[in-house]
Amino acid sequence: MDDGSAIVKSRPLPVQPRELFEKKLLERKKVPVLADGVKLSDLINIREREVSLRVLDDPELHRLEMDKVWARVWVPICHETDLPNVGDYQRGYIGEDHVIVTRAADRSINVMLNVCSHRAMEVCWSDEGN
Repeated sequence: MDDGSAIVKSRPLPVQPRELFEKKLLERKKVPVLADGVKLSDLINIREREVSLRVLDDPELHRLEMDKVWARVWVPICHETDLPNVGDYQRGYIGEDHVIVTRAADRSINVMLNVCSHRAMEVCWSDEGN
């Protein structure tokens, strides 16, 4: 007779990428130390999911993030479909650099710094247009 009490053997759940990443962070031996002697690990509590407010506006942390993260990855500014017509443009940022993305006459997409090479003034003030 089947009394519904069959034992089901299950495999352990696979470890999620976030859990692996957190484990690696917690096991790090070399932790960055800021100029004032504070360890970066003291500002971020991975287990409790808490971040010190200092990380939001600290100039040294901003510089570290720019150098260690954003300077090493592709930064999407817009999608090519955002520039459907010749002459369309959008403003954006690559790190701290203001850029203009344009659709050229040959349908190519170009990115240039949003600065005048003569006076170093911002060239374009509108966020998008043609």
